[in-house]
This record gives sequence, C-alpha cells and structure tokens, in this order.
Amino acid sequence: MPDRRGRLVALTATLLLVLGAALLLARPFGDSDSATTDGGRRPVVGEQVGDFAAPDVDGRAVSLSALRGRPVWLTFGATWCAPCRVEAPDLQAAYTDGRGAGLALVAVYQGESATTVRDFATTLGLDYTHVPDPGARVTTAYRVVGLPTHVFVDRQGAVRAIDAGVLAPELIKARIAEIGG
Repeated sequence: MPDRRGRLVALTATLLLVLGAALLLARPFGDSDSATTDGGRRPVVGEQVGDFAAPDVDGRAVSLSALRGRPVWLTFGATWCAPCRVEAPDLQAAYTDGRGAGLALVAVYQGESATTVRDFATTLGLDYTHVPDPGARVTTAYRVVGLPTHVFVDRQGAVRAIDAGVLAPELIKARIAEIGG
C-alpha cells in the first residue's frame, strides 16, 4: 500500500509540473520582459506578420511596424547555435547586397543578453540589427521551434516565406527577391 501511495504522489507531482509549464508557455505576454508582441501568433505565409517591439543591443527600439514599407528578413537564432554561426557570413553578405534596396535584416537571439549578442556580432563583423531576446518572448510569440528560422516579409507586411535551418546563398537571394529586396 505505501508503494502505491508513493507512486500516486509522484504521478500527481509530475502532472502538476507539466501543467504548470504548459500554463507558463501559454500565458499572455506582459511587460515583465523587454519585448512586447501583438498576441503571439505563428507567422503564416500570405498573411500579415505579427508585430513586436524590443530593444536592439544598443537599446534602440525595434519593431516590425516601424519597418512597414521595407522588405524585412526576420531571422531567429542564438550565439551558441553552430548552424547560426555558420550561416552568419551569408546573412551579412545578403544584407550588404540588399540594404541599398531598403532590406531590413533583424536577427532575434533566443535567450541571449545584449552583451553576449553584441560580442557575437562584433566578433563576426555583422552590422545588421541584432535583438537580444533574454526571456525568449519574441521567439515564443512567433512559435519558433528550431534555430535558425527565417521569416521573409514583403513591403506590405505580408509573410512571403518561412524557412527553418541554414539557407544556401541561392535560396537567400531568391527569398529576398520575393519580398522586393
């Protein structure tokens, strides 16, 4: 009998932990973090992208709504992500080629501090916009499940493509062309 009671207690505790984690992930995004979103909806190709506002590594406000009218490449990654590091030079090259046409490249770093992201960008010579996401609010709001993930948004704010994983330079060029960059 005591063995059965112990298993029941362990099972109940496990269930409560799982439910608690689920509630934390499903809770609305408040002001307890530096990032805000407009409801946390996964981007859908052909629909308007959800907005977010967060500071970049220098504390300047970044929001997708402020970038409306420009092609936007939103990429989610992390400094510890080996594939993200591998593709960083290709992102920089594409940004350098596309910025004359108004391309905005915004990199969101899941679970990262501003200092860590700034050091990463400086070390690799990356000069596009870097947004630390220490509480993973933006990453969670966009329902990103793998790193890197890329969201390509046209000048009207519609999502034109979503890609997970490292992108070949040819695909990057094609995606940027699709959004008018």
